[in-house]
Amino acid sequence: MDATSCALYAHTAIECVAGSLLLYRGMSSSDKVQDCTGRMYRRWHGAGLLSLSFLGYEAIRSHNDGKDISTALRVCTMFHGLAAAIMFFARADVKDNEKAAVTLKVAMLNPHNFLALAFAYVAAK
Repeated sequence: MDATSCALYAHTAIECVAGSLLLYRGMSSSDKVQDCTGRMYRRWHGAGLLSLSFLGYEAIRSHNDGKDISTALRVCTMFHGLAAAIMFFARADVKDNEKAAVTLKVAMLNPHNFLALAFAYVAAK
């Protein structure tokens, strides 16, 4: 299996599982308590992840048929790159009397970092 297939299969599986759980539960594993508005936003997030999973599925099909998938790779690179950057921004965006919720370790271990690097690597090929 080539690097592109590995990145696409991993991406599709991760987004499908995470999106399904968010859509079903309306909460993430880090949420302590959610009101109905919070659950709605988590379910929107889950729907977005399922859409990205479907994009990955379509890219896998196209890749297996030998078709161009550069647009899908660029979209995935951009999404995961921005999601990775948001974690680093959240680390810096701490007001005077707030405690930082995102540590450097958490930002560095964010799964979006790895997906962004994988997609950037295969998109650059």
